[in-house]
Amino acid sequence: MKKTSVYLEEQLDEALALRAAEEGVTKAEFIRRTLTGAVGRPSRPKPSIGVFRGPVDLAANVDRHLSAGIDATHPSTEAAAARRPAAQPKAGAPG
Repeated sequence: MKKTSVYLEEQLDEALALRAAEEGVTKAEFIRRTLTGAVGRPSRPKPSIGVFRGPVDLAANVDRHLSAGIDATHPSTEAAAARRPAAQPKAGAPG
């Protein structure tokens, strides 16, 4: 076993001592167990670029896309708009 020193905030040191006492182990043993658990877990997946699909110019033209609506299954708003049914005028509306 290798000795390592760390500096802890007083509140953290007290909390560690309390938890160790609750579990009936020394503070050093509690810290070892906790660190072993932390490094033994799989690391979190890192976010990848390209998680979202949408128009290639989304950032540059966000207001236009928000007002038009975005079809997330198609790479361009124009293509999505082409697939949407034409708006029907309301009865009695001029047009």
